Amino acid sequence: AEVHLVLAGDSTVARHPKDRTQAGWGEALPQFLKPGVRVTNLAKGGASSVSFRTAGLWDQVLAAAPDYVLIQFG
Repeated sequence: AEVHLVLAGDSTVARHPKDRTQAGWGEALPQFLKPGVRVTNLAKGGASSVSFRTAGLWDQVLAAAPDYVLIQFG
């Protein structure tokens, strides 16, 4: 069965546009996981634990019904 992993956090985790020199670790994580692990990255640059919730992103994490959630805010 597929394992669903959701990432929540700030810019250190988030995806960034290809034309930027930044990259969050959440972008690279899938290439290190075995087949059958699906990663949904809901991290947002500039977010704090409070703004992540007030923006409704935590609700999106819960709605995704993941098996695991990794959270990092710097």
